[in-house]
Amino acid sequence: MIQVRALTTPEEFERCADFPQQVYQGNRYWAPPHREHLLAELSGQVAQAAYSDIHTFWVERDGAVVAIVTAVVDRLYNERWQEQMGHLVLFEALPDCDEAVGQLFGTACEWL
Repeated sequence: MIQVRALTTPEEFERCADFPQQVYQGNRYWAPPHREHLLAELSGQVAQAAYSDIHTFWVERDGAVVAIVTAVVDRLYNERWQEQMGHLVLFEALPDCDEAVGQLFGTACEWL
């Protein structure tokens, strides 16, 4: 069963911050991001949050996280350029999760 949802608790953000280690396990060229900074970005606790809406989503398949993405609406950008758009950032996924990723992106884009 596939389930997509927005993260809300500190425990979920912690688990999300650990997810890239699973994705890049065994890749000797991968350098993990600074954990505290990543947690701040994922949870919207960065300076940009003063003028942006930030929501992180994950998709679980059979109770295990298989992909994550953060959706951002930068209100200053939209105001300056007279646009209504958002961005998907901080995306990570395990291999062979196309259906789950499709649902994840669909949910994030609906939120945007």
